[in-house]
Amino acid sequence: MFRRDLTGPMTHLVEADCLEALWPAAISLVETAGYAALSLAEISPRYGPLWAKSSMYETWLYTYATEGFHAVDPLLLGAIAGQREMRLQTGPLWPAAAENLKGQAMNDALADIGYHQFDAMTFARPDSDNRTLVVLVSHTPSSKPEPPQARASRQLLMSTLAVGLHRIGAGDDGGFL
Repeated sequence: MFRRDLTGPMTHLVEADCLEALWPAAISLVETAGYAALSLAEISPRYGPLWAKSSMYETWLYTYATEGFHAVDPLLLGAIAGQREMRLQTGPLWPAAAENLKGQAMNDALADIGYHQFDAMTFARPDSDNRTLVVLVSHTPSSKPEPPQARASRQLLMSTLAVGLHRIGAGDDGGFL
């Protein structure tokens, strides 16, 4: 899934000199790498999500907020618990889907809208105990184990995004939390 020619979009992300340029540069980088969407959040181990921003479909973000899916979101809960890396796919193995109806509803809504795989990493923030959660979203799930080089490339992309996007915060009007 990871494309090699990311130099241009990566340069745009690094050189973005204002918040208005930063998010579009990140989205361009993610799309060039072959992903459908990007989600970013700052997570407090004590209080949960402090803010979030996502390029996922607005209809999904509205559903996520109105249905209270944050309460069963396995990526969010994993980040709060300190999990460093997660890969999830919609379907029968979706965490919380078998545990409760809200988890099943989240799984079904994601699959219905066409989001099927989620690669997430959490990164320590240098200025606090908070963590940055970066999620790459795909329309197509991977049916094979990820080769080590592809995993390393994805981890590099996510690290670059975490560092490059550290300037986005609760004051940015594009967040959804």
